[in-house]
Amino acid sequence: MTKRQRAKYLDEQQEDLLALPTESKKRKLTQEEVALRRAEVLRKREQQRKKRQDDIHRETIDRLLKKKPPTRKSKKATAAAAATAAAATEDDEQRYISNGSGSTLSLPPDMSNHTRYRYPPPIATCSAPGCSQLRKYRHSRTQQPVCSLEHYRLLDAAVQAK
Repeated sequence: MTKRQRAKYLDEQQEDLLALPTESKKRKLTQEEVALRRAEVLRKREQQRKKRQDDIHRETIDRLLKKKPPTRKSKKATAAAAATAAAATEDDEQRYISNGSGSTLSLPPDMSNHTRYRYPPPIATCSAPGCSQLRKYRHSRTQQPVCSLEHYRLLDAAVQAK
């Protein structure tokens, strides 16, 4: 127990405070001890470097001695794969192939008689009487084009009146 703890335990009132020591508790090393530590750190660093070099050397030897898996396919295997792929294509399928030998585009037979491009039909105008604005909506029952909610209600009232 420290002096302070003992004083607190015994309920003694002590007016003076204890001063903390100013010097550090760390022990100063002599020159020989500093030299020994440096030598030890240097020796450990050298061991780690040598171990790393040995590991790299061992990995290189292992990599060179191991058999590599074949990366190229035989011509028979590629021809068989191409034949099965060609047989698997459907009549309505479009296929674009781009490889080292060139690019090909395969179309189904019925697409060879294609029609010329046509522009889309113009956007319908509102079917409310006296309105010439473009259609934004369609009436749910009659499918007539309308431009706003007011004209929708107007057409709806006309449909219900019939």
